[in-house]
Amino acid sequence: MSVSHLHPDDYDFEVKAYASTNTVCTILSIVLAVCALVLGIGFLPSLVVCLIWIVNQSVYCKEALKYSKAGNKIS
Repeated sequence: MSVSHLHPDDYDFEVKAYASTNTVCTILSIVLAVCALVLGIGFLPSLVVCLIWIVNQSVYCKEALKYSKAGNKIS
């Protein structure tokens, strides 16, 4: 698919996937941080979740830029 042929419906599933991943990462990072403090499991699991969240945000921003450059408005 070329950038000039993007349509808002093309991003419906991607936005839902982004929102779901963002919610899950937020909940997981809180739960794992509490477990690290209470149960002493360490902060490595929280770090992994944060890295997944950063990748998710980066991909979303890249796609949003591509979408807006095609002349579409992001709401």
